Amino acid sequence: MRGAALLVPTIPFLLGVALSVAAPAAIEPFPLADLRPGMRGFALTVLEGEEPDTFAVEIVGVTAGSGPGQHLILVKALDERIARTGIAAGMSGSPVFIDGRIAAALAYAYVGATEPIGAAVPFDEMRRGLGWSFERDGAEEPRSRRGAGHGLPPFPEWRAREAAGAGAGGEPRGDESRPVWPPAGMPAPRELAGMRRLDLPMAVGGALGGAAASERSWWDERGIALLPALGGGAGEGAVRSAARAGRATLRTGDAIAIDLISGDMAASAIGTVTWSEGDRVLALGHGFLTALPIEVPVSRARIHAIIPTRGVSFKIGAPVEEVGTLIADREPGVAARLGRIAPRIPFSLRLRSGSGAFPEQAFDFSVARNEILSPALIALAARSAVTVHGYGLGAGTLASRLEILFDDGRRLAREDLLRTLSPGQAVGEALSPVSYVSASDFAPFAVRAVSIDLTLDPDIRAAEVLEVQTESSVRPGGTVEARIRLRHHRGAEEVLRVRLPVPEAFFEDELVVMAGSPLAFYNWDRERAPGKYVPRSFDHLLELLADYPSDEMLIVRLFGPARGAVHRDRELSALPLSKWGAMTEARGGGILAVAGMTVAEVRVPTGEVVAGGAFTTVAVKP
Repeated sequence: MRGAALLVPTIPFLLGVALSVAAPAAIEPFPLADLRPGMRGFALTVLEGEEPDTFAVEIVGVTAGSGPGQHLILVKALDERIARTGIAAGMSGSPVFIDGRIAAALAYAYVGATEPIGAAVPFDEMRRGLGWSFERDGAEEPRSRRGAGHGLPPFPEWRAREAAGAGAGGEPRGDESRPVWPPAGMPAPRELAGMRRLDLPMAVGGALGGAAASERSWWDERGIALLPALGGGAGEGAVRSAARAGRATLRTGDAIAIDLISGDMAASAIGTVTWSEGDRVLALGHGFLTALPIEVPVSRARIHAIIPTRGVSFKIGAPVEEVGTLIADREPGVAARLGRIAPRIPFSLRLRSGSGAFPEQAFDFSVARNEILSPALIALAARSAVTVHGYGLGAGTLASRLEILFDDGRRLAREDLLRTLSPGQAVGEALSPVSYVSASDFAPFAVRAVSIDLTLDPDIRAAEVLEVQTESSVRPGGTVEARIRLRHHRGAEEVLRVRLPVPEAFFEDELVVMAGSPLAFYNWDRERAPGKYVPRSFDHLLELLADYPSDEMLIVRLFGPARGAVHRDRELSALPLSKWGAMTEARGGGILAVAGMTVAEVRVPTGEVVAGGAFTTVAVKP
């Protein structure tokens, strides 16, 4: 080891070279064609604190990358400090210098390697893939919209998927053939011939137990490793904004934080600056989400420590000072513009106990504004708050009131009552309208602010529909009295009486009386009127979200065998045959012909989560 060390430049010498090349005008690229195995130089990265440090490296070789015209440079660290940890997550983008010129940015590590060998992306390829973004005035343009829902499933299916944790990486329920959002934005392959693309460690203030366990696979698929924050919480979230004060700086080799959540909880993904010149910064050496568009806050970061592991070690760090905005996100890395203020979405949450078990809590967060990230970030913050300040596991009932404010001033308000064994998980279901709106291709991402009020009750408030009874017959123009037998959670039974009118111009021989939960009615309607729940415009999508009943609603419906029609999401009842034919044949009017006809419908709030359904028939006497 000592014999090898004699061939390595001393640390003071490397530090002097690093300081000389850190001046933007002095940084020159080292041509890929001139690299040879055995060449030695150094890499810059922050090992602890805020100052970049150096470690000696040797070029092992050059190999093909993950795509045409792409290469990877194999690099071996010749420093005892790096030998202990290996190439660590958080070193993504650490610049490699040969002869004082920048040659590459660290991006990959060998998992379980006995020597600190990793792979770096050639700086020439990184600059070529990202340099054009600085010529644009501002962030990238939003991706094109096709004016369609991008195969969105109906909202009830989406909500069930969120309840199962699909938004956080769980398996979707229902029709597996339907597309799962988000359809794009996945990063480049993370495994290449035994090498693993370096994850971006993201320390999350608050609890990572029940709140984030279901999130891990969602984030892991995107190359972000969730870690507990050291001394996290609101203190770490109070980041100064040098960008607002016009004092934004990032140097080559600095630790960079991609700020995803701030406020009462902090969450920032940590990497390293590859190159900085004026207000232009290149970093990471690989994509963040490889998503278009991207406009996310970035900060200078402080590294607390590097945690050695048997796999790939990782840095733990936190943002110190906001300096600019991520404006491009491509496979060879990311580009940031210093001094630019990135948009955010304010998210407020109020948490109450229905039993008085804990005091009322109010939280204020700020999350990065991005159609892929924002819903996941809002859910992560909410689940963490509920888990830390309420409880993470245990049977209970969650009442929620959600409000979404859009850029054009419109608001969507929705109330839900949810039965759950995991309140943290139920929050994802309550917030599902946010991800549903975000998944739409009807219009550019338009959410300006989100707020939610949650009341957590350890008692289960639930009722099951057992039976529906009516009189044996009814005349047109009369009234059907439906007697719905319910069984409550602890076994007590109750009969609710609901009266529904029969139109005078009803000419069928029989009516079906149906009673059940919103989900039961959705399942009944799915085959009969599949277009009823499918959004056809952004306005229609908002109407569907506002009108879809809460689970506390008991729905009672009179249903006839005649032909019916649906306009947008509402059924038109008791249509004469001539009017039915004229309306359903009209083009562009949003009128859909359906099997059967809803004659009357009543929604009864019960204060309990309704489950199941039942039906009976009643004869119609002429």
